[in-house]
Amino acid sequence: MRRILKLLGIVVAAVIVLFVAALVVVGMLFDPNDYKDDITAAVGRATGRTLTLDGELKLELFPTVRIGVGAASISNAPGFGNAPMARIRSAELTLALLPLLMQRIEIDQARLEGLELNLARDARGRNNWQDLGGGAGTQGTPAPAAGGGMNLDLSVGAIDVSDARVTWTDAAAGSRWELTNFGLDAQGFGPKTKFPLQMRFGLSGKDVSVTVDATTQATLSLASNDYRLDDLKVNVDGRGKTWPGGSGRAVIGFDSLTAKLDDETLDLQGLKLDFLGVTTTGSLKGQKLFSNL
Repeated sequence: MRRILKLLGIVVAAVIVLFVAALVVVGMLFDPNDYKDDITAAVGRATGRTLTLDGELKLELFPTVRIGVGAASISNAPGFGNAPMARIRSAELTLALLPLLMQRIEIDQARLEGLELNLARDARGRNNWQDLGGGAGTQGTPAPAAGGGMNLDLSVGAIDVSDARVTWTDAAAGSRWELTNFGLDAQGFGPKTKFPLQMRFGLSGKDVSVTVDATTQATLSLASNDYRLDDLKVNVDGRGKTWPGGSGRAVIGFDSLTAKLDDETLDLQGLKLDFLGVTTTGSLKGQKLFSNL
């Protein structure tokens, strides 16, 4: 019996070594950049837009699976100008290798740098994203069969979004807003797991601009649609004609915010607002949040 177990262990070790060696060889010989044309063609069929891949595509299979995209952009909708609807400087996704062998997807790191997103609505009320997915290749495509797929573990070791910019131009309302220098850092993100979350950005419109810096401890349960934020602290520095006093800082915080969207309930505890030399405290509870919308 002992000899059988020893032989079985040798066989398993040999299979693992062969598998790792195969991954290394594939990683050395396979160049995803050879398939740029196929990728852009597939995106064109699925979305009706033009995908441009100016940067290098990267694929590493060992010791972790790393997928990287360099500079890339996707064209705008007809009638919304020649500037791309979206572009990025780079993006990277790192997956744990061993869980893939057991048909599980676990994300070690997700990173997005230099996103530029241009959203718009014209004078007739059309927006520049409503046609996405409307390409000829999407019609008549059967829905994927239930079951048989990989289990997605929504835990992520680290999420890093840096230097993102979003503009919203509304020709119907005659307004334009711009979100700049958006950054987001999260460590140990996972379902029903409290994790630190930091966010910062600037927001400017015609007569006002603000910079926001926020920190909190977040707990998310996507499956049950429950969300909780603890120890939120937000600093808002504003200036402009419509900002009270022309310029100043507002400090907002609360002990906890629990939102159960399926139950349509909201519970906000320990709210504190410091603004214009006045401090306001309180709490808030709400029910049937969406029933009357």
